[in-house]
Amino acid sequence: MSVDRGGGKNPAMAGRSAFGPRFGPGVAALLTLLTLGALACRKKKEFEIPARVGGAERAERRGPKTAGLAEGRPWKASSALPGFPRSGTVMALPVQDLFCHTEEEEGPWVEIDLGSARQVSTVTIGNRLDCCAERALPLVVEVGTDGGRLVEVARRTLPFGVWSEPIRPQLARYVRIRVAGKSYLHLSLVILE
Repeated sequence: MSVDRGGGKNPAMAGRSAFGPRFGPGVAALLTLLTLGALACRKKKEFEIPARVGGAERAERRGPKTAGLAEGRPWKASSALPGFPRSGTVMALPVQDLFCHTEEEEGPWVEIDLGSARQVSTVTIGNRLDCCAERALPLVVEVGTDGGRLVEVARRTLPFGVWSEPIRPQLARYVRIRVAGKSYLHLSLVILE
């Protein structure tokens, strides 16, 4: 499954939403299989990744997928919808459901504290998959070594399920993900590398 890195146009999706009932039964089945496969891999604590070696395919085994620099680090949100926490700890992947869901507000955000300044070069964010993907737009990623001085390093304006964005390597202690406008923010995963 490829990850859309921004504004790429897929002719097959012209005029369609990336989520919801118009997504089609084939894609819904694929998402279900991917989720079940990820859960099975989590139980085995390893993943099999197809790789081509000398023209032949083989399965490459890797350790469990993690949240990278963010794993085990505290996060907090600007608000929390009833039934969701306002703070917590970033967990190893895969996450089955949303780990946070804010109330509707101006500029909702989630901030991760890495504990000390670490170099961040890729940000991967999982959005809500069952509906409402447009709520997380435009999505802004900001980083900084001081919680009061954050710099924008990435922005997403098109609906997404999982968005992975390489950024110019930055020293960051704090990573803030926010919606630039009045909306809700709901995330299923955050990976920082």
